[in-house]
Amino acid sequence: MSKAEWIEVKSIQNPGGLLSAQRKYGLGPGEMSAIFLAKELGANPVLLDDYKARKLAKAEGLKILGSVGLRETFYLRRYLTNLRSAFQQLLMRQPFLKPTQLT
Repeated sequence: MSKAEWIEVKSIQNPGGLLSAQRKYGLGPGEMSAIFLAKELGANPVLLDDYKARKLAKAEGLKILGSVGLRETFYLRRYLTNLRSAFQQLLMRQPFLKPTQLT
């Protein structure tokens, strides 16, 4: 993935408030950075799975897409041919997901 031509790495323009926002909202640097960057770039949706991060992003007016929704979108756009297999792989790699979240 890191060599995919369609992936563009961006840095936060104003990281000054990142640490204080992490403390305030109890989020890790990855989740908080994703929210900051989405707001700076006007990126919608923002890709998040963490519940607290999704809740904050929604409160900030951002649309949210998670691992499940991303796979569904790829399937509908025909980038994936076997959605069931993609969900099974997701469950094996991300044990915090419950099978009921995939129905």
